[in-house]
Amino acid sequence: MNKFDDNFKKRLEERKLFISDEKLNLFEIYATELKDWNSKINLTAIIDDLDIIDKHFIDSLLPLKYEAFNQGIKVADVGTGGGFPGIPLKICHPDINLTLIESIGKKVNFLNHIIDKLNLENVDIINNRAEIIGHNPKYRENYDFVVARCVARLPI
Repeated sequence: MNKFDDNFKKRLEERKLFISDEKLNLFEIYATELKDWNSKINLTAIIDDLDIIDKHFIDSLLPLKYEAFNQGIKVADVGTGGGFPGIPLKICHPDINLTLIESIGKKVNFLNHIIDKLNLENVDIINNRAEIIGHNPKYRENYDFVVARCVARLPI
């Protein structure tokens, strides 16, 4: 195990969250790709390993503490940016059906890349604004959970 894995595992344990070494490896790949792509397209201001662990990964995983967050649920991530919190949730719960909603094309390109790189299945990406998607009956009231890190006021 390397320093990234050690730090991540320690911080997970502090919050009574536990994941397999295989999933730890996926998070390490994710962090590496995030930093690489970020140098080209500015995905996030958070680029230090410990900050990525705490502010991107651990914060994203907190919904796992809720019993209702279980297998087979449908989750939408609004304004996902670099994939937070949706992709960390998907790594830990591969059986969820995940929809990532992101309006910025260059971020969508990263999302497609990281989903392929991590071999994640049952992930849809919608390249559109949340307030547009919110009016579409195909998506409206169609999810068990809707998650977001930070979004502006949504006029829907």
